[in-house]
Amino acid sequence: MKILTTKVTNQELAKSNNVFDGPMTKGVVDVSRRLLAIDAPMHADLEKTRR
Repeated sequence: MKILTTKVTNQELAKSNNVFDGPMTKGVVDVSRRLLAIDAPMHADLEKTRR
């Protein structure tokens, strides 16, 4: 799992470990804390980072 606090490019997202069929990866955004969590098998795993 990666926690991003800076801008990320499409190319960087494409390199993530959990890219699915086509140009898609799972992620969770916490707008108030300005965080993006990616690279987890399930959304629930990413949601845990928001606590």
